[in-house]
Amino acid sequence: MGYLLVDDQRAARMLLRVFLLRQGVNFIEESGDSISALRLLMATPQNLSPFKAVFISRVMPEMSGVEFVRTVRQLPGWASFPVVVISEDADPKLEDEAFAAGATDYLLRPYTEEDLKAVLTRIT
Repeated sequence: MGYLLVDDQRAARMLLRVFLLRQGVNFIEESGDSISALRLLMATPQNLSPFKAVFISRVMPEMSGVEFVRTVRQLPGWASFPVVVISEDADPKLEDEAFAAGATDYLLRPYTEEDLKAVLTRIT
């Protein structure tokens, strides 16, 4: 099992990929848009999903990371699936909005490999 990284910024996906690889993760899927990522999740029941969690940027074109979380939470069987919202904005209101939508955790950019490790510990 691995992780799905969703961010429209390729460099942000690459950094997260490197940090995950250093943590021993060997299966990582990437998506540059939240609609495609949602379709990917919908194609497989949660109990058969190859993913342990999704990391998604809060700011995305077409469907924000928070809206993605809300949508995933409405899918049958996906209510407790770990979704981590990543944001560069330290505004507590935005963090509260993500948690109210059903985010499992919130990772603030710029983050370190240790920050990511702490998130992985909390969500698994």
